[in-house]
Amino acid sequence: MSNAWMSNAMRKWMVTAVLCGAAWAAAAQPVPWLLDYAGKSTNALIWDKRARPLVNAHVPKALARDVVDALGGPPDPVIVTDKRYVSMSACVAHACPVKGFFWIDTATGAALGANYDDGALRLGSNDFAADAVPEPALKALRDWIAEEQLRPASVEFIDRQGKSSKADVAAFAPPARFVPPEGGPSFDCAQAGNAIERAICGTPALALADLELTKLYTEIRHGHDTLAARAELQALQRQWLRERDKQCRAAADLPGCLLDQYRAQHKRLMNWLPGRHASIEPVENLPQTLHKAIGMGDEVGIDGLCKELAPMLVALMHGSGNVAKAEGALRSAQAKIQETANAVP
Repeated sequence: MSNAWMSNAMRKWMVTAVLCGAAWAAAAQPVPWLLDYAGKSTNALIWDKRARPLVNAHVPKALARDVVDALGGPPDPVIVTDKRYVSMSACVAHACPVKGFFWIDTATGAALGANYDDGALRLGSNDFAADAVPEPALKALRDWIAEEQLRPASVEFIDRQGKSSKADVAAFAPPARFVPPEGGPSFDCAQAGNAIERAICGTPALALADLELTKLYTEIRHGHDTLAARAELQALQRQWLRERDKQCRAAADLPGCLLDQYRAQHKRLMNWLPGRHASIEPVENLPQTLHKAIGMGDEVGIDGLCKELAPMLVALMHGSGNVAKAEGALRSAQAKIQETANAVP
């Protein structure tokens, strides 16, 4: 074997090593631009032209495609912790039980991908081994599992070489949580601490209404992909809980009062959109009966108004709509409005 051949082979090997090393170094570089997506939709981030190559660079080939495909579906918000760690998640379009997750340390570029499908949780990273996953990544992963109410039955870790190893399922099990009975309520009646909670527990219709409202709230929350929208929804629900207690605490018919409150909030949530006023504000320069009709909102049933006026009132409740048209419709439906408005104090 000639020295020339050896020299040429060595040069090729060195060039290959340098190129691979450069590519690896580039993949492991800090990625501060990801922080700009804090609280925004995962879809907004994954469609950034830099995002998919980033996921493919850090997640093993055997897993990367599944993670990327899932991240392009119905999204969750982008979560940033400690102004450094970014996690994003979503589910496969038309198959939302199949979910994808990606976590990255923006300061170092080290990352982890995950895919969940029918109880099987697959993890993978080109940056660290199964026994060296950083604690912030594990915490973000566990938080995601808990938020999505996943129940991993098996956990697999895929390394940079594509080799797979089993992981301890217990390490990724979500914390124990109360499972409500089929007929409700959503909370543990053994922990009921006041008359309102005891009334809910003691009235089957109320218990079911409480459970159904909680399910609706959760569905709506998961249906919005920004932290701002979720925070707005949470504030609305908390405001309603305070109002529920205030209105019904001294009611002669406590179960009846509570049932009315639950029905009203159910309708309110069904019509809720982020960025619009859920509370009903007075509208200036409208007849007093229309003030009352708007003020009562869905709490006394907008569907009891005429079909023409109902959608206009809904629009006005949300801070939009055409006042002139509403006034015109009001005149033609004056009798019906007056009848309902008279029931409002």
